[in-house]
Amino acid sequence: MPKIKTKKKTRQHEAIAKQGILFNKEFGQHILKNPLVVQAMVEKASIRSSDTVLEIGPGTGNMTVKLLDKAAKVIACEIDTRLVAELQKRVQGSTHQPKLQILVGDVIKSELPFFNVCVANIPYKISSPLVFKLLLHRPFFRCAILMFQREFAQRLVAKPGDKLYCRLSINAQLLARIDLVMKVGKNNFRPPPKVESNVVRIEPRNPPPKINYKEWDGLTRITFVRKNKKLSSIFKQATVLFSLEKNFRTYCSVMNTAVPENFNIKEKIEAILGQNNFLDCRARTMNIDDFTKYLGYCTVLMPKEYILPSEKIIPGLEGKSYFIDSGALFTPSFYENGGVRLHCNKATVVFFPKTSLYKVNAETIKEDTNLQVLVQNILSEQCGPLKGILVFCKSGRLEKEQELINTLVVNNLNFKFVILIPV
Repeated sequence: MPKIKTKKKTRQHEAIAKQGILFNKEFGQHILKNPLVVQAMVEKASIRSSDTVLEIGPGTGNMTVKLLDKAAKVIACEIDTRLVAELQKRVQGSTHQPKLQILVGDVIKSELPFFNVCVANIPYKISSPLVFKLLLHRPFFRCAILMFQREFAQRLVAKPGDKLYCRLSINAQLLARIDLVMKVGKNNFRPPPKVESNVVRIEPRNPPPKINYKEWDGLTRITFVRKNKKLSSIFKQATVLFSLEKNFRTYCSVMNTAVPENFNIKEKIEAILGQNNFLDCRARTMNIDDFTKYLGYCTVLMPKEYILPSEKIIPGLEGKSYFIDSGALFTPSFYENGGVRLHCNKATVVFFPKTSLYKVNAETIKEDTNLQVLVQNILSEQCGPLKGILVFCKSGRLEKEQELINTLVVNNLNFKFVILIPV
């Protein structure tokens, strides 16, 4: 008979078992046990007696108790109900109990309440989404003192030219002033993580920079994919050119302007780069001012969230829209003024006014209808630039309408989309 192997118990597991708490690795639970580090983080926050403090991941309450001594109110966000019970037990019957509010749930999916200061030893796997959730929180908070993995903290504060300078660096520094406060070794936690840590101070910029963040995000995504390559090489890639040309044509459509004849997106980009001395620039050496300047020159090429007219949407009309050039499927909304908005996941793709649409009623399309003749009639009746066709079809008869789409594609017409609306 082979020997049965017994599991070895380490001193660390025995110590945790004595306390009755097994920390969950899925939640990234590493309790900060060094009181000197806890005290230093609380002091760096410069908490006032009237402040409301937000703590994310309070654990067993080592830092929470220190915060309650200084603040008027502490809001603790915890996802683990076992630790919520431990925290409530720790302050029960003390003067701290009425000053503590506990929110149970995932902080990323929850709506944050008002707070003046945030002090937290956060789970490292939510570092990036949490930083931008805090920076986009309104009203503005005064500062945040957060514990991060060392490499992530170094990326946050990296400057142009540094090895770790990336899209995270420039996006975070656009919205806030960020400083490294101190280094924290892994032996200051229980159980100890596999990485070293840093404490970071974040102060949001108030007011925030006045730029289009949708365009900014599009520009940084393109340039930081290959941050060591020159911009002239990045903007020559076929996928980038296709995306920018699509954005430009959407922009012209929304602004109701014609696309220039013999338009060449490659030549336009080269002209923008050359006229403003960006041909030899690399993303890793460009600072916020450089990107802001370049964004001003190529704003019409970047993705946007378009502002729509204020007319009321007609309820009860539900259909499907097909972009003829790409075959993509979007959801339409109809306005009382006759315009149509196409959107996907609540993000507006394009808006078409009434004058650029042609309506085909359900009675027009029958089983014996010649679609080639129908298309010729549409062309002969149009009095202006035609962008799309609205097809009011009968439920269960979408095959004929699909044939109409195929006919438009075969005839290579300049229609942007066809909308099928069951009646």
